[in-house]
Amino acid sequence: MDESLKIVQDLYEKGYLTYPRTNSEYLATAEKGKIAKIIENIAAVGYPVKFKDKKTIFDDAKIESHSALTPTFKIPKKEALSENEYKVYQTVFRRFVAVFCSEDCVAQKTEIKVKIGDYEEFTLKGTIILEKGWTKFEDPPSKNKVLPNLKKGDKVNTDFQPKEKETSPPKHYTVETLNNFLKNPYRDLKAAAQDSEKEDDMEEYKAIFEGVEIGTEATRTGIIRNAEDSGYIELKNNSYYILGGGIFLIETLQRLGINMEKEKTAHLGRALKKVYRNEITVEDCVKLAEAEINEVFKQTSLPPEDDRDIGIAGEIVGKCPVCQNNVVRGRYNYGCMGYKEGCKFKISLEICKRIIPISAARDLLENGKTTKLKGFISKNDKPFDGALKLDGDKVVFDFS
Repeated sequence: MDESLKIVQDLYEKGYLTYPRTNSEYLATAEKGKIAKIIENIAAVGYPVKFKDKKTIFDDAKIESHSALTPTFKIPKKEALSENEYKVYQTVFRRFVAVFCSEDCVAQKTEIKVKIGDYEEFTLKGTIILEKGWTKFEDPPSKNKVLPNLKKGDKVNTDFQPKEKETSPPKHYTVETLNNFLKNPYRDLKAAAQDSEKEDDMEEYKAIFEGVEIGTEATRTGIIRNAEDSGYIELKNNSYYILGGGIFLIETLQRLGINMEKEKTAHLGRALKKVYRNEITVEDCVKLAEAEINEVFKQTSLPPEDDRDIGIAGEIVGKCPVCQNNVVRGRYNYGCMGYKEGCKFKISLEICKRIIPISAARDLLENGKTTKLKGFISKNDKPFDGALKLDGDKVVFDFS
């Protein structure tokens, strides 16, 4: 996405595409004359297009500041663009041609309903494209399946048998579905993947205009790039995977009681939209952000400062009781530096949902035992207090 945005920006500056930082897929009614002239230019170079005045194309209610991305009057020659520039330009150009295609797309739709006694009814839907029309320029939705041309009286296999299977884990986000999630984090992932197939997307645009989104068309690519550069996520085979740094960030935020849930981000996003609509002032929005930051630093629900200080990475805590090497603060524990020689001694940074401060780790290494620590949570979600002590190379509870 980051590379595509840069290319689109370059094509805009060269005059081949309209303004790229738009969140709409519709055109303004005031632009009908301009669009008609662009269509004339495209028709003149041999494409089957005609002007269409439809609500599914021109809808002011679904435009906040800029219309959808379209080609301009200036149509570049292929040799004037780099390979990637041509790919990006053609993506926009072919969508535009598909929308205004003068040839009808004729499809045969098949629907089969299978009723299992009085228990359940299954529906199978399929489409056969008879005349391509706009699908010459853009592929139809991928969920369209082809079913055989069945007629009344045809026999089909109905030997259904129960089969036990495991449910599949949630799918990893792809470039497309992650972008759709950021556009509307409250929308179901399945719906996000089928966004282009929705007949009425007014609810989507209401959410965008209200500010229920993470980032904007201009900043979203930067947000994802920063997450990659910081080692939180990585992209492999068009799917995003969380890395150790991402897991560590989330766990650390949870330990510190810092709420970075999507609801919090959307709350601040709504405030920005209210400034845009002159419903509140910039100063009001800044005060809201200040209040959120102050809430982070208050941390009234956490233990006292010295009881949640876990030091900094690489800080020496003491000597290992097993091999006498230094024990240092690592990412997930206070671990022995003799691990390369096989020593497995470590003290977890969190035990039973309670942070183990560096002061307690030092007590444990120096005295073999800590003072009583409060705030542990059992597997049954019951709070309890207790000291920690060394038992060989293990850290165990001491309730004496």
